[in-house]
Amino acid sequence: MFLGDNSRDWLSPEDGIELRKLMPWVSSQKKMHGRVFRAYWNHEQAMRTYYLDTRWNLVVSGLEALITVEKSGVRKQFANRVRKLAIDCGIDLSEAELHDAYSVRSGLAHAQNFLYGLSTVLHQDKHRPVYDKLESLLRAVVKKSLLDEGFGRHFADDAAVKAKWG
Repeated sequence: MFLGDNSRDWLSPEDGIELRKLMPWVSSQKKMHGRVFRAYWNHEQAMRTYYLDTRWNLVVSGLEALITVEKSGVRKQFANRVRKLAIDCGIDLSEAELHDAYSVRSGLAHAQNFLYGLSTVLHQDKHRPVYDKLESLLRAVVKKSLLDEGFGRHFADDAAVKAKWG
């Protein structure tokens, strides 16, 4: 099964305008903040991977790259800061969904089970909807960070992350 909307496989004129704005980031003309760069590559790897079990880890890791600043309380940082990112980007992700998403990530990353076996953590009919929100958020944050340098500066270092996202 293909993940995501496969109904359109061309660029619109609006996409072309946006793509021109993103092109300097592809060359060496502009340098991404390290957090944004790591988030970007986690997203890119997820897009090249078929299995949702693997994609889930990559997308959550991409979000963690953006917002994790302390070594302890990583789940709390994830739930609180990613929730604020979701609100900022207009993506409806509840704190409960984020805690569940992190629990699923932990189960997958620590080989406790495959995704279908983690239905007690997050019911199977919620896997795709929650994953789609996480992936959409990661994509939106990376894109916004590249198109809006003021927004991107919120990921410049630990202090910037804390100042903006708590």
